[in-house]
Amino acid sequence: MSTNEFDENTISFYINEPPINQDIEIFFANYASISPSALRDHLVSVREAAWQRHNYSHLGRWRFLDFSIKQNPIYEEILKQCKSKGATVIDFGCCLGQDIRQLIYDGVPLDRIRGYELDPFFIEQGYELFRDGELMKANKIFTMGDIFDDQFLKTIEAADYLYAGSFLHLFDAETQKDVCRRLSRLAKRAIAGRQTLLKYRESQADTEVLYQHLTQLQERNAHLQDSLSAETRIKLDLFSALGEVKRQLEIANNAIREKERELIAALHSQHQVNNCLFNGHPQTSGHSSPTNQLIDTNNNPTTSSSSVFYSPPTTITPPPLPLQNATSNLDPNAQDFCLPTHSTNNN
Repeated sequence: MSTNEFDENTISFYINEPPINQDIEIFFANYASISPSALRDHLVSVREAAWQRHNYSHLGRWRFLDFSIKQNPIYEEILKQCKSKGATVIDFGCCLGQDIRQLIYDGVPLDRIRGYELDPFFIEQGYELFRDGELMKANKIFTMGDIFDDQFLKTIEAADYLYAGSFLHLFDAETQKDVCRRLSRLAKRAIAGRQTLLKYRESQADTEVLYQHLTQLQERNAHLQDSLSAETRIKLDLFSALGEVKRQLEIANNAIREKERELIAALHSQHQVNNCLFNGHPQTSGHSSPTNQLIDTNNNPTTSSSSVFYSPPTTITPPPLPLQNATSNLDPNAQDFCLPTHSTNNN
């Protein structure tokens, strides 16, 4: 390609004047303390330095002033989760870091935001553009990194959300799939972003050619989505199976804990029963009950047997008093004695 051809192609991506509106003026006045009167020259100065570094279309066409993340359908969800639920967000391929500043401007805490950019020059230009270099460096918001560096990716802690604005279209279709796989390692909930079609020169009159390229881009995106969807389904199936195993394990653990509580309660009840038997029914020593002599209402001896549950070894039940006019065959000098099982007389 000749130099003239290159100039013709790149000039179509370049707009001289920044598209300053009231929203942009308010943002820079509040965030960067830049007055509306000084804003135009400030923007032009930073954009020119960045454009000389690389002729990215989003630099030449002032697309970094769109703050595209706030136009994304899940932006409100990201704000809510980050501000109230402790969620985190990564902006990968952040360039000047305008979307990170939008998150900060809308109240997301600094410790929940990270930005990664291949060229540290653009990180520095972002400090210049938003005049917040000291704050960003103190909180280590931005880091230089390459999406194709596996060792680098291993050092990144996955965030709940990942944003990749104007990033995927920098690669061909096959490489885009690889990039998406790598980005998926860094996101727990969702990946958001925007992908643009390189715009033809305003002088391009052949709309059929433009339509063909647009169709190819749509087909490429559909193929990419299908490929990633298949991989995502497999991951979701695995996560679902893992979740079911965890659920069944928790059910089993709860059942074991319930059985343990029942066993402890049963042992406690048995202990109380034993205490009642001990305190209320002392018996003679031994583990079986002898047949004891009783006296009925007519002063006649009778016999009865009873079961002994527990007999304290030191407790001895005294024998019943002898019956009146009854003779006994007990030796008063004996060392041991036992109660007769029936009355005895000498007749």
